[in-house]
Amino acid sequence: AEKRFEKVEPLPAVGSGKTKGLSRSMYMGDWNALPDFGALSSTETGVCDSIGLGLDKFPEYAGLRLSGTMSVSATSVFRFALNSDDGSRLWIDGVLVVDNDGLHGPVSKVGAIALAKGAHVLRLDYFNKTGGSALKLSWAQSGGGFEEVPAKAYRH
Repeated sequence: AEKRFEKVEPLPAVGSGKTKGLSRSMYMGDWNALPDFGALSSTETGVCDSIGLGLDKFPEYAGLRLSGTMSVSATSVFRFALNSDDGSRLWIDGVLVVDNDGLHGPVSKVGAIALAKGAHVLRLDYFNKTGGSALKLSWAQSGGGFEEVPAKAYRH
């Protein structure tokens, strides 16, 4: 058996947003994979307390972009579990950490990134075509178990 280890430097912290929560932009469209929301016009904007759909049932043929900062309390390697139905992607400090794109039922994908203590830029894109809808983000520090990222970690 072999195991390869690579030393990485944690991404440095950035300035935190001033207001609690994340910026929320909603889009309407018929997609089989995540579109480039940056090239589209949003149909609704607002603020949400945490990552989730915030609705009893998320609309069909709709997409969502959440953005802001997320604070971590220690320098560590963090694992992120992104659960969605349908597609989703998580970027931290411009690095794609979890790619859970495509048409599928509720499924979790996990990615890891080394982060320095403090705030980091977060962007999460999600879309729902038809049927059920789900969106949840959990994190775990190196050696720990997964828990939902608390609302107090988010600012914009």
